[in-house]
Amino acid sequence: MAQVSSELLAPTRRLTRLYVSALGAVALLSVVAQLLVQHALNQQTSDAHVVNVAGRQRMLSQRLSKAALTFQVTTDPGERKGRADELAQAMALWERSHRALQQGDPGMGLPGKNTPEVTRMFQAIEPLHQSMLRDGKDLLAAVGAGGEKPVEAAAIQPIVAAILAAEPGFLSGMDRVVSQYAHEATARIERLRLVELILLCVTLGVLFLEGLYIFRPAVREIRRTISHLAQARGHLDNTVQALRAIAGIGQP
Repeated sequence: MAQVSSELLAPTRRLTRLYVSALGAVALLSVVAQLLVQHALNQQTSDAHVVNVAGRQRMLSQRLSKAALTFQVTTDPGERKGRADELAQAMALWERSHRALQQGDPGMGLPGKNTPEVTRMFQAIEPLHQSMLRDGKDLLAAVGAGGEKPVEAAAIQPIVAAILAAEPGFLSGMDRVVSQYAHEATARIERLRLVELILLCVTLGVLFLEGLYIFRPAVREIRRTISHLAQARGHLDNTVQALRAIAGIGQP
């Protein structure tokens, strides 16, 4: 009897181990998939912010050029002060964003982890950026921080001309940077989709193997166990009947 019980329990233990292992594998794959999704959501948020800041750089360079032109055509103190303030703010944000896009800036939410391709693009427009930044600061020094210095248009004309000459090249370069950022963000999404598809296939494969090597054998073991129990019950009934017959014969 003990041998029969041992024979019945051994396959059960093996199936239990396989079942627990399979469930653990499915749980692990589910956790990995969820972690990948969360990482992807965070990455998409970061990518969108980077693209927005890079796109804003183009707008800020245009504001710089517009403010520079204004000093050539207006003598109104209020207008000049407003343009001087706009120029100072635009240059400060423009300079910080340009550096943050390359080196990272936690305060601006920029990681600064650029690919070699983006790094080369920034290196290509760096002389234009430095030229416009230097000329913008020279212009502010010439007109005063509040635009209060009376300066002739002819005196600042070379500075304004230099800013306007550098702007198209910078805009074109930033267009390429923005396009590259967007392309890389799309590529990351495609890679994530591929990884998720692989994880799905692996999960389905684990479930298929679980059904093939765990549930099917489990059904067979259950049937075999029921058969053994039925046979044992039959033997027991026969034994009881034999004992009753013997007891009946022995009675007077």
